[in-house]
Amino acid sequence: MPNTEKQRARLKRRLRKANLDSPEAKRSTLRRYISSDSSCDEDEGGTSTQRSLNMDADKWSFMLHRGFYRDIHAVLKEMNDNIKAAIDPPDMQLVYDAVMGKVKLSGGNKYKFSASEGLAHILGVPPNVPVDRIDYAADITGGFSSLYVYTDIIEHQIVGDSSVPLLHCIPVRGETYEWVTVTYDKPHYMLMSKNHINTITIEIKTDQNQDIQFNLGKVVVRSNIANYAKTGLVNYPIASLFSQLDVTLGDRLISQSNNCYPYRAIIELLLNYGTDTLSTQFEAGGFYKDAYTTMEATLLGEGGNWGFRSRAVRTAASRKWDLMEPLHRDLFFQDKMLLNGVDVKIKLTRSKDEFCLMSGDDNEAYAVNILNASLFVKRVKVSPSVHLGHSEALLTSNAKYPVERVGMKVFSIAAGSLECNQENLFFLGQLPKKLVIGFVENAAFSGGYTNNPFNFKHFNVNFVALYVDGVQVPAKPLQPDFANGICVREYM
Repeated sequence: MPNTEKQRARLKRRLRKANLDSPEAKRSTLRRYISSDSSCDEDEGGTSTQRSLNMDADKWSFMLHRGFYRDIHAVLKEMNDNIKAAIDPPDMQLVYDAVMGKVKLSGGNKYKFSASEGLAHILGVPPNVPVDRIDYAADITGGFSSLYVYTDIIEHQIVGDSSVPLLHCIPVRGETYEWVTVTYDKPHYMLMSKNHINTITIEIKTDQNQDIQFNLGKVVVRSNIANYAKTGLVNYPIASLFSQLDVTLGDRLISQSNNCYPYRAIIELLLNYGTDTLSTQFEAGGFYKDAYTTMEATLLGEGGNWGFRSRAVRTAASRKWDLMEPLHRDLFFQDKMLLNGVDVKIKLTRSKDEFCLMSGDDNEAYAVNILNASLFVKRVKVSPSVHLGHSEALLTSNAKYPVERVGMKVFSIAAGSLECNQENLFFLGQLPKKLVIGFVENAAFSGGYTNNPFNFKHFNVNFVALYVDGVQVPAKPLQPDFANGICVREYM
């Protein structure tokens, strides 16, 4: 019961105004306005509730019923019902702004709202910190509504007061956790800015705020071969078509710059995936394993290289060939998402036609024409509480992404040399957990129609060892004898 004369007088005025005559209605009303000394009560249905009101300090609190709430609207309805029951007149209300995706507290600046620790975690409100009125509504997503894709292979367009190579504007639709399906019935085609493409640069820019998950990103390339007679692509053309892949976050290059991108891709495939995966999933990228006995054969009939023949059939008569596979870079093989507001720039540099094509005739001029290229990236919207957690963490430390770095180095060995010593293989004192050594002929590495760039050979190497701070690793060096087939230790 109210414990002060002032509270009793105010309660009597409320009862007269409500014209409540029955004892049950009075008990219900009295129970609703119990003193703050009593934390909870029980109604006739046995449901435990908490609605305490301090009439002097104009403070009141309530407890949400336990159970499942379908969405934010159901939670707000429960909270607003409690507010209406406690305030007369009910001039305060929690309103959900569907455009901003936020909950606003209406009622001017005479109310302050705070939540318990558990509820604050769900609502994204700092616990025990009153939420006051602000002049400008906070928008955690920064009003983000679109992604902009730029590429350097199309002509510039006038966008606003700027001339930019804008390829596509992708609107972000739907609510959190909603599956959005968009069908593009009438694609908009852009004019190419150049006939021969040496590099393809793709930039993904957010207008403000969006997370991008990299490990599901894929690139699609459509190409054909001009002057196709007895000509085919080398293995895994989705990667061998490009000699270099540069990744830039913001204004900083985070990838290794060299022309070994095809070798990294093919080595990762051969060492990490089995025959079943290579012969099914990675055929989408044009992977057809070459016969090791006929790596450089270009015969299209029986007895030739089965892998080359399979790829040559796909591009016979200059037919178009769609290819699709992941990008082989460290950042794209980790599960973390990119923080908001970071621009991503991907630059693919074309390989020479002599490198990515094989033919029995080295005097002809063959060419690969890239007709179009697309990049598919998974985008997600996270809850406001996660955004707030990220913002608080970034105040004290930088964002860190756990990546396994893969480095490639190229060394030339003079013809006729019987020994090769290389110093300072690794930078910054970081030692690798795995080292892969491959030998290819210089003509194949540089590019030639009659050479297979992935024809790795042993060249009768009979001694291999590493030295770390003067200590030999392994303790017993690798000493294969390929001529007599004694190389099982090196194989394992």
